Amino acid sequence: MSLDLKEIDGLMLAQAIQQHELFRELPLALLSAQTNIGQRLSASGMGGEALLAKPVNPELLFAAVARRLRQGRGLYRKFSQLSNRDTVSGLYNRPYFLVHLNRALVATSASAQPLAIMLIALDNLRALENQDVAAADDVVEQAAKRLQAVLGSGPIASRFGDALFMVLLGFASQEALLAKRGRCKPRWKPNPIG
Repeated sequence: MSLDLKEIDGLMLAQAIQQHELFRELPLALLSAQTNIGQRLSASGMGGEALLAKPVNPELLFAAVARRLRQGRGLYRKFSQLSNRDTVSGLYNRPYFLVHLNRALVATSASAQPLAIMLIALDNLRALENQDVAAADDVVEQAAKRLQAVLGSGPIASRFGDALFMVLLGFASQEALLAKRGRCKPRWKPNPIG
């Protein structure tokens, strides 16, 4: 977008575009022949946008646009991942789990693949939380790490409630499912505190 417009201040227009809800995440490549535009961009809070001097070298313009698009996709993936994760445990959150459960049920009915849900409750977490919220968060975080270590990357593990984890997993046989549960069980023995 050219900042050297005759009818309107190009910098004000760029700011107005970024303030609009639909265009807030739109990466901008700004073009200008003005010598002081870099200072004005920084002062306006738009210093992170790509600024190219006129006349524009097409290769530089292409590289700047490609870089801004990559940055935008990376941020989108990061925000998307963060919005699907519980902040304390790092596991998927309840809405993400429910969406995947629904998809898995539809796929299972079509393919007749067995599917299981494992429910894991953390005993006495509420009592600990009433005494020390940070300690309760540590317990949840450690329990989630243990669960992920036992399950590996295949099953979808989520924090379904304050003291409740849900795991969605496929299995080849009932024996395999019981073996997986058995591998989880010893890991949940409480560690002595204090």
